[in-house]
Amino acid sequence: MSDAARRRLFWAGVATLVLFELAHVWLVMPLPGSQRLPSLDLAYALHRWRWAERGDGPAVLLAGLDAAGHAPGRRRWGVPAA
Repeated sequence: MSDAARRRLFWAGVATLVLFELAHVWLVMPLPGSQRLPSLDLAYALHRWRWAERGDGPAVLLAGLDAAGHAPGRRRWGVPAA
């Protein structure tokens, strides 16, 4: 697998973890707009599969960590920030 593909794996893992947790919190917490949707089934499904996602997301992230850490230039700075 090329370094570019492994870098994409790293960023896909970061995006998956962040988006999953944001969706989970937004659907469960009484935030503006979140209670207007019929989202109880989706919130329950996200809550039920949270540990599988919290295990798979870091696995994908770790698969691309080495390549993302060796990116040229300033792109390498995003890895510790993520």
